[in-house]
Amino acid sequence: MRTEGTLRAARRPKRFGKLAVFGSLVRHDLVAGSVPDRILYGVALMCFVVVCALFLSGFENAQRMVEAGMATSAAPPVATPAEACALPEHFSLFDVLVFASAGAPPHDATSGLPYSPPFTWLVMQALIAALVGHYPANDLITRGPQVLTRVGGTGTWWLAKCTWIAATVAAFYLLGLAVFIVFAAAQGNVSGPASSMLSALLNGFSLEAASGMSNGSALAAALVAALVLSIALSLAQVTLSLIVGPLASFVALMAFDVASAYFAFPALFASSAILCRSSLATIGGTSPSVVFAISALIAVVSLIAGALILRRRDLLTRKESR
Repeated sequence: MRTEGTLRAARRPKRFGKLAVFGSLVRHDLVAGSVPDRILYGVALMCFVVVCALFLSGFENAQRMVEAGMATSAAPPVATPAEACALPEHFSLFDVLVFASAGAPPHDATSGLPYSPPFTWLVMQALIAALVGHYPANDLITRGPQVLTRVGGTGTWWLAKCTWIAATVAAFYLLGLAVFIVFAAAQGNVSGPASSMLSALLNGFSLEAASGMSNGSALAAALVAALVLSIALSLAQVTLSLIVGPLASFVALMAFDVASAYFAFPALFASSAILCRSSLATIGGTSPSVVFAISALIAVVSLIAGALILRRRDLLTRKESR
């Protein structure tokens, strides 16, 4: 059994070293923490397919608008007059990624318009939170006491769980990227640049409004910032679950995400990596460097806090067992 293999590796720390024990724990977590979530990964796959369908529908509607001569009056201002003349014949992978990452601006009470929340972003955040939220706390209750006894401390166990969290979030993003690549290859053009006019029609903002998002490096920076922030928030969620449990920590994180999507307060930073709120696409938006700094701070605090919580729990357990 994999659990027995983990325990056998933990029984020989002097021979194999802490690194070998850490590797064994990570391998165990990648299997034990991911296999039971097959249904959630299936749901995520379907959600990414729905995003592709929504994009295709929007792209076809945009083409009809241009053909009917309505694009100039219906679309927000675009970067150059030349871009306003016609849409590209085929969309690219970058167009799909921009659409999937666009999100929505915070609520503006002065506009008088009904608020349209970033449903796609909220659903994706809920799936990530569901994927990472339950396994570490449950494993601590079931297999954790045996493994901690063999390892001789909580540090290696906690570091392995944090590695699993990062790997799980990265796997979620890679799954979405794989779906979008297949979709773009089948329907459009994988390697072409993003269209500023198409973004204006579908997402409500031009790619050239600020720093420019039509080049791949800028878009990559925005997507990596979103990935890093998701990992940091997942670490914070799991750390909180060590205190209040998986369900309460999931509810707390989703409440924070919803508030971040609705309001524009700096403290509500969960939505700062949404593309339409980034400085790469919107003047006055949040810079990816700020997102990276916030993510690093959250990750470090979560790592330290989780280690301290586990150490205190381990000490209390040892006192009770004497």
